[in-house]
Formats: sequence, structure tokens, C-alpha cells
Amino acid sequence: MKTLFTFLWLFCFIPLAIVVQGFVPGVDVLVVALIILLQEKEYVFSAWVMLLFVLLQEGMGTLAFGGAVLWYGGLFLLFFCGKIFFEARNVFFLLLFSIVLGIMHVLLLLMLAPLQNLTLNVPTLLHEAFMQALCILLLWFPMVWLRRRMLRYANAA
Repeated sequence: MKTLFTFLWLFCFIPLAIVVQGFVPGVDVLVVALIILLQEKEYVFSAWVMLLFVLLQEGMGTLAFGGAVLWYGGLFLLFFCGKIFFEARNVFFLLLFSIVLGIMHVLLLLMLAPLQNLTLNVPTLLHEAFMQALCILLLWFPMVWLRRRMLRYANAA
């Protein structure tokens, strides 16, 4: 039942996340769903969702192939490294994790943009990193609340 619920939740979340990404350029909103799945220890499901998100981001993005692979691979690596030191559902962990992902956003773009001869506006890049960290924090809380509430109703039915 939980797997079916997760499919339905993602079916609703992904289109909304893509719309929000259209309004907030340079920010990956899909990351929130992946973080929630990792926190719920749905590792196999998270790997399949990561593959889907890589395909979506590579199709929607402007960088050559590889940026989304590094982004989501780094997310997985940072999550499991951070989980060694902190409880994954802890708010402090989420705060640090979102800040580190914002920094990783800057580092990946600084690394990949020269490969395509793209010029970067550093203030814009720093703004995108701040917005990435802020979006993770602002979207995580309502999405976890909504997911748990809906899962409670699904289990009761």
C-alpha cells in the first residue's frame, strides 16, 4: 500500500515541482521529494526516482549531459555521509544539508560552465544557491506534513 501511495504522491508532486521550477530559475525543486524518500529509508525507490529526476533535469536543463548526474549523485553521497553524524529527520540536519546543497550548486556550476564556454554571473549564481537552500527548507516542512497526513489516511482505508 505504501508503494502505491508513494507512486501517487510522486505523480502529483512532480508536475507541481516542474511548474515551481519554471518560476524559480536555477533551483531544483524535485530534490525535496528525493530527500523525503531518503529520510524514510526508501533507498531502492529513491534510486529509481533519482534516475527519473536525472532524465527530467537533463531534458529541462541548459548544461550538457552530466550536471544532473553529479548533482543527484552528490546528494546521495552527502546524505549518507551526513546521516553518519546526524539523525536524518532532524531539522538541524536538514538545515545543514540544504546549505551544503546550495554550496554544491555553486561548485558544480563553476566546474561545468567552462566546459561549455558559458560565462557565469557570480552574484546570480550565489542568489541561486541561496534560493536552492531556502526552497529545500520551505518546501520540506509542508511536503513532509502532507505526505504523513495522506499516508495516515491511506493506511486507515
